[in-house]
Amino acid sequence: MNLWELSSLGVEFAFIFVGSILLGNYIDEKFDTSPWGLLAFAIFGFAFSIYYIIYRSNKVKP
Repeated sequence: MNLWELSSLGVEFAFIFVGSILLGNYIDEKFDTSPWGLLAFAIFGFAFSIYYIIYRSNKVKP
């Protein structure tokens, strides 16, 4: 992995986080559980995004 591949991490973070929020919103509308689905998926999406950034950045060779 080179430094050019790391330039896409911000976009990947946004896709994971926004996707989890959209999924949580869909769950809330489908099962009428507002706001718990959105909150749960937002927290999960944020945590997974941070984990993914750390995982990908550790693969960079100096």
